[in-house]
Amino acid sequence: LLPFFGKSKLRKIHHRQLEKYRETRGQSVSQTTINRDFACLKSLFSHAMNDNYCEENPVKKIRFHKEAMKAFFYLTENEARNLLGACDAAHIKTFVLLGLNTGMRTQEMLKLTWADISFDDRTILIRDSKSGNDDYILMSDAVSSYLTALERHSDFVVSSSRMRQYKDVRKAWNRVVNKAGIADKKCTPHILRHTFAITLVRNGVDLLTVKELGRWSDLKLVQRYAHVSKSYRTRVVNKLGERFGGDTKGDTVDK
Repeated sequence: LLPFFGKSKLRKIHHRQLEKYRETRGQSVSQTTINRDFACLKSLFSHAMNDNYCEENPVKKIRFHKEAMKAFFYLTENEARNLLGACDAAHIKTFVLLGLNTGMRTQEMLKLTWADISFDDRTILIRDSKSGNDDYILMSDAVSSYLTALERHSDFVVSSSRMRQYKDVRKAWNRVVNKAGIADKKCTPHILRHTFAITLVRNGVDLLTVKELGRWSDLKLVQRYAHVSKSYRTRVVNKLGERFGGDTKGDTVDK
């Protein structure tokens, strides 16, 4: 992005330049990489608009390339419980519990402070989210009770007894994943977010609500969870039977 746009003023970047970037960049990278570039630029413009450096986001007018749906991994409910049970330190248990119950992204959890939590309103403030805006999410009873009882060591919710903020939890994460016996599932912390979504879908939550709870920008990103949930698809088609058939009372048989 910098070699191409580095000397351009934000207000001077328009649709034509973006399409020229797509053409130039496409000679050396994949369409998926170009999408990531545009997503980064779109977020940059969102931040700039919030700070009054520009009036509009030209990337919103750009059509992103279609991408093939990638396979993703998630935990069964038993595996999720085993993972929580394997947590041997407060910071990693807090991280796992928040991920499973709120769908928060890794950096959102690591940056979360106690000042961002309102126990009265049962809300968590996500500052500077992926969309570039501040978001609010709701806490469940389980999350609220857990956080209320959690000993506070620093301003950060995921922190150590030495009052230290964690920049990443990979060491502790790999340890508890191995203890839980799920290391073969390509368990990165993002699996918590996938598990959050697929669990909601399998428990009857409609996709639009899942999108809002998880703060996905596009419903297409949530539809993949329906594709892997047989129970969701079965539930949907059964709704037709509830409306249009199944009762044979009063039927006669032609002889």
